[in-house]
Amino acid sequence: MLKNVAGQAIGSQVINAASGGPFTGQVTVYVTGDAGVQAIGAVNGGLCTHEGNGYHTYQPTQGETDYNMVAFTFVGTGAIPATVQVQTLTVAQAAAIAGLPGTGVTAYSATDIGTRALRLLGVVAATDTPTAEDIQTAFVSLNDMIDDWATQRQVVFKETRSVFPLVSGQSTYTLGNGGNWNIIRPVWIDRCSVIPENSGSGNTGPMEIPIGPPLDIAEFQRITIKTAFSNFPQYLYWDRNWANGLSTVQVYPVPTNNNSAIVLYTPTALREFPDLSSKFTFPPGYARALRYNLAVELAAEYAVPVPDPVRGIAQHSLANIKRANHAPIEAQFDAGLVGIRGRYNIYTDGY
Repeated sequence: MLKNVAGQAIGSQVINAASGGPFTGQVTVYVTGDAGVQAIGAVNGGLCTHEGNGYHTYQPTQGETDYNMVAFTFVGTGAIPATVQVQTLTVAQAAAIAGLPGTGVTAYSATDIGTRALRLLGVVAATDTPTAEDIQTAFVSLNDMIDDWATQRQVVFKETRSVFPLVSGQSTYTLGNGGNWNIIRPVWIDRCSVIPENSGSGNTGPMEIPIGPPLDIAEFQRITIKTAFSNFPQYLYWDRNWANGLSTVQVYPVPTNNNSAIVLYTPTALREFPDLSSKFTFPPGYARALRYNLAVELAAEYAVPVPDPVRGIAQHSLANIKRANHAPIEAQFDAGLVGIRGRYNIYTDGY
């Protein structure tokens, strides 16, 4: 989204809380800029337009885009709230990302990547344009491949830090889009911390205490009294369930105040392309890996052999980005849930 520019639109899929299907009733949007005070949308009282099948859109004012980060929360009676958070770009920044001459940055659309992948297979001649059907086939395969890449930890280059306030007396929270902890359900939670009570305004510090990754099922089973209380939690159990994109997290001990917070560090994978024309930039190596690996994916669709150079570059380029994203792993053992959970570093062969 462009910063301080009118005439733009934002949208979200809204789910019926009772049926789990599309919500087609009235939806109102609330706008939060740069973690400030949330306010109802300024256009038409925040009333959104239902485009169909539960998809609702809103056109913010110029002032509502004049932030570095804007969150749009879509709310309806009987619906699961949905928040879409966007980072804005100035017009100059957007021009640079679009790959204008001299910027040194190239952006790619699904059409760009799909066209070049089809040419690598010889399905489309080097100077020809794919048909709409060919591009649609490439688009679906590209997003399927990106979805699969989200399960490969070393393809993920970004780790996100999210802070969630805790509620006194509440031990269980839903995690996922529209849940108590409203982020896209992660594939992994690498690290957790707790921000204890009275540690600062907005549950952001200054003290953050690491509590390790979530307990596994065996560790959680060994907690005899799961409803014990304390000022703030020391452990977290994540059931990794999938219920319309939501899973459940349980904290232990149960907090006795409203001032503490949990911090999650979650690897954030590439998102699927929303359409054929929107352009995006990638870290070094990703554009090549996407293009050549998509060619391998499409070979089965068109029943054509993969040229040896294409297969080799696909494997090599994917291995390159995995090496670039590689980080040392700490192997962790259980200390009986008493005191501090120990860590063993497999690279230094010691604690």
